[in-house]
Amino acid sequence: MTAVDDAPARPAPTNRWQRTVGPLRERDFALLWFGELVSSFGGPFQGIAIAFFLIHQGLGPFVFALVIAVFSVSRTVGGFVAGPLLDRYPRVNFLLCANVVAFGASGSVLLLTLTGQGIWLLVPLLAVQAMTAGAYLTAMSSIAPSVLPPEKLASGNALIQMLSQLPAVVAAPAAGIVASAAGEGTAIGINVVSYAFAVAAGFAVYRRRRAGGVPQASGRASFRETLRDGLAGLRFASGEPWLRLLLVVEMVGSAAAAGAMVIALPFYADKLGGSQAYGFLVAGFGAGSIVGMLWFGGLARRTGRRALLICALLLSQGVLLAMLGLLPSGPGVVDLALVGAANGISNVAFAGLVQTVIDDRFLGRVFALEAVATSVLAPVGHLSAGALIATWGSTVALGIAGLAMAATAAVGMAARSVRSIDAQ
Repeated sequence: MTAVDDAPARPAPTNRWQRTVGPLRERDFALLWFGELVSSFGGPFQGIAIAFFLIHQGLGPFVFALVIAVFSVSRTVGGFVAGPLLDRYPRVNFLLCANVVAFGASGSVLLLTLTGQGIWLLVPLLAVQAMTAGAYLTAMSSIAPSVLPPEKLASGNALIQMLSQLPAVVAAPAAGIVASAAGEGTAIGINVVSYAFAVAAGFAVYRRRRAGGVPQASGRASFRETLRDGLAGLRFASGEPWLRLLLVVEMVGSAAAAGAMVIALPFYADKLGGSQAYGFLVAGFGAGSIVGMLWFGGLARRTGRRALLICALLLSQGVLLAMLGLLPSGPGVVDLALVGAANGISNVAFAGLVQTVIDDRFLGRVFALEAVATSVLAPVGHLSAGALIATWGSTVALGIAGLAMAATAAVGMAARSVRSIDAQ
């Protein structure tokens, strides 16, 4: 399952740019990456369209947050279930299946939106799509060792992490304009079309690997075996003090960030100009993330393990988010760009740390636990932000969420286990 296509040895990259784009010379990785890149361009179109579709239905902040909370719970379930399966079955095949299900769910969301059947009929479909999103995130986080040689993992992780932010720079502003001018249905339709590219690319890689003799299965799993494997991964992670602490820090910090970025940010943007302003704010976050990921990925040979850095970056994100609600639109975009840069670096650092330290047999389950940690308390963050916005407004909600993130990160920075893993 970790085999990489046989090929003559290539000269080692000599500069940062060559190291950063080196993984794209591996054909399977390049096919998957470009397919997911096109697909991810559709993500902001549906995300912005659904957010403002819900707001335009006349929902208050708390009900809006409740709908988003359902999405987060479903994503958590999908991420957790994906972990044991990814350690049992080929990750490329699993990713293809996730994209096929997401394609069908997104198409169904489009049909319901165009027919005007109402918000509550969308909730089950959004839940299915959220489950596939959780599975997709876990699969992409753990797929690099399956399609890349060890020396290209750091740069490959940077390129993979960019998939969630690169389209935001162009697609998010465009999505805001399309949703405002042509309606939410058109924006969601663009997302449906983009999924087709990911499905096609995944199928091409599946056929290549099957023709090349790469093993296509490593054992069938019953529900009981899947649950057993998941619990084994949980026991493994709990036995690593540094990993356990980082997951708790991510869990609490991500809950606060979910309230700020998913709930408070659209209402903050609505005061500044609606969906178009929201698109530019999201683009600022995405641009910052890309810069951070590329810069850190190019430093692969000199970085090593950075558990303390991850906590410090989370602290800086909290401080910046706490300031956001006090800023007008222009400085707000800059603020979110800085938040994005810190987030991008920490994501690449965490992926590299886990792939370096954790046994490959547990890799899928550890990344599944990380996906669960980042989303399991998100509903609490969503509902808390919704209540705060309804009572005191988006500025207070952003401030409280940011301070909660910073306080959690400070606890992580003070922990001995975080410093000990960096010293190894």
